[in-house]
Amino acid sequence: MLRVLAAALLAVAAQPLAAREIAIDIRVAGAARITSETMDRATALASNVLRASGLEPRWIDCRGDRAAAEACQRPGASNEFIVTILPAQPDPDSCVCGIAQRPLDGTPGSFITIYGECVRNGANAFRIDAGTVLSVTIVHEIGHLLLQRGHAFAGIMRARLDAVDWARAERGVLLFSSSQAARLRAAARARQVVAAATASPDGS
Repeated sequence: MLRVLAAALLAVAAQPLAAREIAIDIRVAGAARITSETMDRATALASNVLRASGLEPRWIDCRGDRAAAEACQRPGASNEFIVTILPAQPDPDSCVCGIAQRPLDGTPGSFITIYGECVRNGANAFRIDAGTVLSVTIVHEIGHLLLQRGHAFAGIMRARLDAVDWARAERGVLLFSSSQAARLRAAARARQVVAAATASPDGS
């Protein structure tokens, strides 16, 4: 594993700074009481925000046809994010709409849980569409997993968004900062290299 991580870091260092559109896969499962229109709106907005940072998301709807469902059964690679949308927060007093599960050992995390009821409540509170809230929640949690750090004072990584932030999100202009975007690309490149190395016969 150390050899794989070392190769990943060397490969990242060799990448030109201008490299863009690093692919990441995002699996979506569960989607309790989330309509197709809401999901389509969320994936479109989230894709635009991620592309603005140089990432190219490839969405896999695990609620879809049999081929997609079968693809969702295989183990996730290091450059994949698995989003599970549950009906409601187990803690009724919590206002957290999403959780990124970061392993305690510092290895890259891939799992995100989102609570549909919280998404709808947020949409009602700020009088915006649920797709906007869902998109921001997904991208925010992916940010936690790639940046491996907490919240920021501005932008999509703020801990609590206000009405101005949500208005920007609805227009698709609530983004990562340029420095955050650079770190996102570096982390995504490293995950790509690890995924390729572990998938090859001599990468073990």
